[in-house]
This record gives sequence, structure tokens and C-alpha cells, in this order.
Amino acid sequence: AAIKKNDKAALRRILKTQLEPLRREVDKLWKIHRDLWLSTYRPFGLEVLEQRYGGLRTRLETLSDRLKNHLAGKPDSFPEFRTTLHKIFPEEDIYKMIHYSHASTPTIER
Repeated sequence: AAIKKNDKAALRRILKTQLEPLRREVDKLWKIHRDLWLSTYRPFGLEVLEQRYGGLRTRLETLSDRLKNHLAGKPDSFPEFRTTLHKIFPEEDIYKMIHYSHASTPTIER
């Protein structure tokens, strides 16, 4: 909503009070999760976990950079916020079709 309204004060507040703390917390969580994984599963499968955290960390950094550029007056239209969303499966309930437990499961190597 703040981007659609071009509310720069709200965007600065989001950047400072939500996005920056979130990035720090994700880094803490990644390190805790990594230590837990290594103590439980050994290194097998750790690369998948690290790719997921790496992707999340990169997306948060990209969002932070784009918001900073927007606040500095550099052109970035945020087309993803101005696009009309369409249902991919209009006749189906997507949450019944795709569940996380069907997409990914950790393996234990003994």
C-alpha cells in the first residue's frame, strides 16, 4: 500500500523498523538452523538448506536496495505492485492442490 500511495515516510519506516531487523533475524535463524542441522543430520542435505536461506537473504537485500533507490528518487516503477493478479487455477483451491509437505521433505542419513 505504501508503494502504491508513494508514501515515502511509510517506506522509510518499513525499511528501518521492519526490513533491516528482519534481515538480521534471518541471519541469526540461518546460523541456528545450520548448527542444529549439523548436529542432527550431519552435512548431508545442508546445501539445500543453505540455498534456501541464501535465496531469502538475497531477496531481502534486493528489496532493501530497491526501496533505498526509490527513496533516493532513482526510477524504479515496481511493476510487480502495479500488476493485476490473476488466478492460475481459477476453478481450484490452490491450497488444497499444493501443500508444502508434498514439495519438500528432509532426509536422514544414518
